[in-house]
Amino acid sequence: MTECLAIAPAWTRDDLPTAGRSARAEMAARHPELSSGALDALAWAYTYNWR
Repeated sequence: MTECLAIAPAWTRDDLPTAGRSARAEMAARHPELSSGALDALAWAYTYNWR
């Protein structure tokens, strides 16, 4: 989670849902071993913490 939250949103171009999808994609690229459910949970927590 710490690694995921360290991904800075690009607020000049992204809204919160888009930033969450970008963080999910970044974590999927960094950690291909994570399941879809785990990535969804990370994206949810990311958007929750950034709101």
